[in-house]
Amino acid sequence: MKIIVPMLLLFFAGAGFADDITTTDGKTYKGVEITKTEPDGITIMSDSGVEKIPFTSLPKDLQAKYGYDPDKAAAYAAQDAATQSQLFQANEKALKQKIAADNALAAGKPDDDAAKGPKCRVMMVVQEKTDDGVLLWPGPPGEFHDP
Repeated sequence: MKIIVPMLLLFFAGAGFADDITTTDGKTYKGVEITKTEPDGITIMSDSGVEKIPFTSLPKDLQAKYGYDPDKAAAYAAQDAATQSQLFQANEKALKQKIAADNALAAGKPDDDAAKGPKCRVMMVVQEKTDDGVLLWPGPPGEFHDP
């Protein structure tokens, strides 16, 4: 018990002294907690929410404190842009395929993807066996319907 009280006091005292950050363009973030550091900036949680601040918007002392390297930031930004472009292209391709499948289905001509599997299941029961095949009636299995 003697250890828990001082630890709780330290915890709550530390939570009350969050830093404030002012960017080079004059925007101030109050009660800042750094949640993530990336090569191109820091992600913060503040009184106004969660936001990523690029290192180019931070004062030199904060850039140095969090390890800003312009070359690493440029490489990271280029890789991130390439990844975002690939994701955008994949989403665009999937959307075009979905639109084509929907249009083909609406026109009564299912495309290959639409023809691959059933879109719904119809439960039928065998009502009568004939020489030509069977006579089916809609309904759950095991249920007999008299027409």
